[in-house]
Amino acid sequence: MEKEVTILDIIRDVRTELRQMKKEKDSLEKTLKAVKVELKRVENKEFALRDRVTELINAEMKLNERRIDFEKRMISLKEKMSKVKKINKELNDIWT
Repeated sequence: MEKEVTILDIIRDVRTELRQMKKEKDSLEKTLKAVKVELKRVENKEFALRDRVTELINAEMKLNERRIDFEKRMISLKEKMSKVKKINKELNDIWT
């Protein structure tokens, strides 16, 4: 009889342990699901930020192209102004 009680106690303990393990497993699965959802949200945000960085890099490149164009035009304008001043000075020297 004592042997039966011991076996029944063992079976009861095993069932209790299995229930506890199942609860722990369920909790871990729930946490894992939440982590996966958060990871997906972070990945989506990362992709959006990468897209934004790409847009900003493209805008920066366009602005740099415009800056270079304006600098070239400024140099050309300064050269023309210098030539006009030189011609103006030569004309003043002739007429005075």
